[in-house]
Amino acid sequence: MYSFLNLLKAFEYQIVLGQFILWLILLIYVIWLSRKLGAVMRHQKKTSTETGRTAEGGLMAESSEVISDLRAKIEKLTEQQKEQALSLSNCIQKIGLVRFNAFDDVGGEQSFSLVLLNGNGDGVAVSSLYGRQDSRLYAKGIVNGEGERPLSDEEQRALQQALPISGFAGSVRTSTGM
Repeated sequence: MYSFLNLLKAFEYQIVLGQFILWLILLIYVIWLSRKLGAVMRHQKKTSTETGRTAEGGLMAESSEVISDLRAKIEKLTEQQKEQALSLSNCIQKIGLVRFNAFDDVGGEQSFSLVLLNGNGDGVAVSSLYGRQDSRLYAKGIVNGEGERPLSDEEQRALQQALPISGFAGSVRTSTGM
């Protein structure tokens, strides 16, 4: 312990000089930081007087603008979604298909009745009658789930398949006739 105190006494002037230099460096650093802080505050004050906003008010106003923009975009997306839903209601969504033998001398259920309906129950019934000598194709309009002209039994069965009674709207279900 005595040797440490003797060491301090021997270098007393050098230690005091080192502390003074360190104190001087720290004083210069504090002055430099104060000037930087003053420059930042002057810039902030100048900006707030030019825009008429304080820093906190500017952040709040900017956040408010961002939120308003987001709300406008959400409203636009909602409108687009409604337009798309309306467009989709006019697309083919429900399909019914019945295969059958139209004539006694032809097998393999080559004839068919196909019903295509949109979301409103409007569409078309297409029937193809296949025979050995010829084939015939018929189409009938369907409005609100009912034929504009009388429908054959097979067309009526295809229409029942297409209507969403069983909850499988939009899927193809086939049935064979006898």
